[in-house]
Amino acid sequence: MGTLPSGPVPEQTEVSLSSCRCPESFRSYVSSVKAVLRETKSKRSESLATEQKEIVAKVAPLVEVLLESKDFLPAEYRVPLSHKAYSKYLLYKAEDDSFIVVAMVWRPGATTPIHDHQTWGVIGVLQGREEETRYDKIDDGSVLGHAEIRKAASISHGPGEVSVCCLPQYDIHSVKNIGDEVAISIHTYGGDQSSIESCAYDPTNDSVRKYVSPCDPLPQKFKIEPLLAAI
Repeated sequence: MGTLPSGPVPEQTEVSLSSCRCPESFRSYVSSVKAVLRETKSKRSESLATEQKEIVAKVAPLVEVLLESKDFLPAEYRVPLSHKAYSKYLLYKAEDDSFIVVAMVWRPGATTPIHDHQTWGVIGVLQGREEETRYDKIDDGSVLGHAEIRKAASISHGPGEVSVCCLPQYDIHSVKNIGDEVAISIHTYGGDQSSIESCAYDPTNDSVRKYVSPCDPLPQKFKIEPLLAAI
């Protein structure tokens, strides 16, 4: 049902909600994620995996707090585009590309392809119910365009619940809206997904291909300006 984006990737700049009734809860969330990244990067982690575990362990509780403020997302960001099963709206992109926050808006039954992210991520459900199916990669990656994956688990998430994905051992998954209403989830990733090459997997023929995932044009454009410049 879901389709992967293709074609030229639009340039994305740092985006502000400040001129569009951005509530303090979202401002505080962005500021807190910045602080987590500064603190984590100042340490010398033994590996990238260790660093990512530290980041998501600290960001996940921040997402839970953000979701408690149910009205932080403007109404125009809660409606899927008419021609798509699910829409991806940019809420914030750090100037240094260290992280991005997007709202994913899913029509009932909408399903993503099986994919990875090549970076850390934390997902929180704001509305509806989503099912996440995780996969393990079982080949050694030595053959270009070939990948063998195996289903590991399926987990259901409802409003206020948070899932940690995109760590090395949890990086391959698909997501489906299993409810009867539009589902909305807030995704925070450790990089700009419009420029990071991720992978899409097809278990029917054990194939894998590269793709990028730009955000969709907004139903109503936000003014572009520096976000939280004083922090």
